[in-house]
Amino acid sequence: MMDWRATARAGQPYTKIFREERRPTMFVLLDRRSAMRFGTHVRLKVAQAARAAILLAFAAQRRQAMVTGLLLERPLHWIAPSATPDAVLSLAMMAASSAPPLPQSAEPTLAEVLVLLARSLERGTELWLLSDFHDLDTTCRSLLLRLSAEHNVHAVHVVDPVELALPRAEVLRLCPPGGGASIAVATDVASSRRYAAAAESYVEERRVLFAGMGISYCRLMSDTDAIERELTL
Repeated sequence: MMDWRATARAGQPYTKIFREERRPTMFVLLDRRSAMRFGTHVRLKVAQAARAAILLAFAAQRRQAMVTGLLLERPLHWIAPSATPDAVLSLAMMAASSAPPLPQSAEPTLAEVLVLLARSLERGTELWLLSDFHDLDTTCRSLLLRLSAEHNVHAVHVVDPVELALPRAEVLRLCPPGGGASIAVATDVASSRRYAAAAESYVEERRVLFAGMGISYCRLMSDTDAIERELTL
């Protein structure tokens, strides 16, 4: 805008330049698919992810940030952005609601949702991904790299204790989420050690992957009570 008074005093054109002040935005992606509906100690992985989402939402409210998000399930549930206490409570209610029955059709993949986020998020968004990342593939990696270049991305890897160390039993029969052929797994000392080593390598691979893309990483065990000590708020 022209500053006419300054122009008249100085005898040369003066203009005013305005910079829009934007409220910071936190976006929470909460994975509620079938693989997250598993738990052996205290609670399901999806319940632990919901607790983390609620904690993050209230932390954002204290900073007067906009809160928005997406429940990763079928159908997808988008949470409208808002900075009001009612909006945060709405997110909390949705995160804590009962997960819908498993769909007959294929569930949405992490890659499909990351494509949507890459297209829709405003630059500089604080993006939190709460998932077990079971379908983190090469397509996801390229999308995460793109997101990390434009946003402040955090990955919270929700893990159940049994996923890292098998319980004592003669034989365990493991079934995939949603049904399908089961697999018999021996739990003798040697087999349990090999499993534990492979599981730790699997989790470490994801930590290294996120770190290489500049994404903060947190392993959140499903039986952890004081989750505020694990998350960087």
